Amino acid sequence: RNLPEAWELVQLLDDGLLDVKYKNFTFENNPSGRMVLWITFVISYNYSDNLAQNIERGNIWALERGTALGKFKHGYIINEDKYHEPDPESFHLWRIAFEMKLDGKTDKEISEFLSASGYKRKYKNKATDLNPKSIYKVRIDEFYYGKFICWSETIDLRDANPHFKPLITEEEHTKLLIRYKSNNPISLRAVKP
Repeated sequence: RNLPEAWELVQLLDDGLLDVKYKNFTFENNPSGRMVLWITFVISYNYSDNLAQNIERGNIWALERGTALGKFKHGYIINEDKYHEPDPESFHLWRIAFEMKLDGKTDKEISEFLSASGYKRKYKNKATDLNPKSIYKVRIDEFYYGKFICWSETIDLRDANPHFKPLITEEEHTKLLIRYKSNNPISLRAVKP
């Protein structure tokens, strides 16, 4: 899938510095064989490049509609129309968890509260215990106030998704982000409030 390396391989074959054998591909080190090998590399490169472009285009189209792209978010479920909507069982627990963080509670205390409340991470019809280390990722994620960032696209879920309800306000998110950045100045240099 990488043309410079493919060209280097063909050059080594041409110079007689390399001998290759393929299990499922007949190759002879002559001008025709090297040409067929090069064409195979080019076709592979084109397929890979095209696939990446088509997936990105499809994902951007889905993002513009406000759909989920299969990304799990705590406190939300993905409905049959592929939209995030509040999870009736855990949305209120995550609101309390955000309030606890705004009040200065630690991630460990929040994790203990969620576990004591019976919270389980639901994803693809499975329920697993919450990883306490994931709490910090939740509090800095713009999704929870309604902004979804993927690649170069930024979508306002409050407008694009008819089922979306923010867990926190943008002001609360900014407060948590500033607090996090002041405690971890190196880890989030690129994240802007």
